[in-house]
Amino acid sequence: MSAGDDPYAAESELVTLLCAGEDEKLLADLFAARAERWPYPTPYDLAPFSDLFGYRRSRGAIPAQVAFALIPAAVQLVFAQEPGKRLEWAFDLLGGLARASDTTELPPALATHWEPLQMRAATLPSDDLTWRYMREWYRRA
Repeated sequence: MSAGDDPYAAESELVTLLCAGEDEKLLADLFAARAERWPYPTPYDLAPFSDLFGYRRSRGAIPAQVAFALIPAAVQLVFAQEPGKRLEWAFDLLGGLARASDTTELPPALATHWEPLQMRAATLPSDDLTWRYMREWYRRA
């Protein structure tokens, strides 16, 4: 498959740009592009944002400080979504950035919005594994 045939080439470029430095608009653009084009139902292992930033892969991994700096923008993406799959995906994106930040230090944006985020997670149609993971990661279970 050539780069011109890759339906995710533009998203790959956005990830590459995000890995080079934090940019809230790029994060929002990536979320919109991926959520709009994601063709699968959402079993957790096929969620559109699981491992997006290469947490388990060295190639393309987002630097921890960039991931940490993007968490406030991801929090805003969560609040901008209506209940449903896009909200689940926004939580998954937030969880991916938390993992990639490689620290259990609670970012101020999460500390400030923890309770409202928990209420948003409670509106999801299924038990949200990402929110459970976030509670465990930040030791707020």
